[in-house]
Amino acid sequence: MQYRKKPDIQSNLWYVVVLGKNGEKMTTLENFYYGNIASYEYEAERGSEYDVTAKLVIRHEQELSATLTEQQKAILEKIKDNHTEIMNLGERNAFCRGFSLAVRLMVEAMTSEKT
Repeated sequence: MQYRKKPDIQSNLWYVVVLGKNGEKMTTLENFYYGNIASYEYEAERGSEYDVTAKLVIRHEQELSATLTEQQKAILEKIKDNHTEIMNLGERNAFCRGFSLAVRLMVEAMTSEKT
């Protein structure tokens, strides 16, 4: 079994700080509400493991698609759409579980008498 290095989340999380009507800085929650924080978007560095793997997927898909009939290509497109939907659902669920865990950890840290 091969283990991969976990990504450094802090260096990959970017968002825009938007000022409110009176020029005051919006809170993180407000920025998140207005869509200024997109935790699901990130840039893959050229040559990174993600970049290399994504290029392989594209290349293999193009090679496969070249051998398919139009009907088979339509089915492949449906499979890709379904796969994207599954991935989005999984990412959403992982985000929710992670957020819930973070809240529980913060509550525990704030209520712990050992600190």
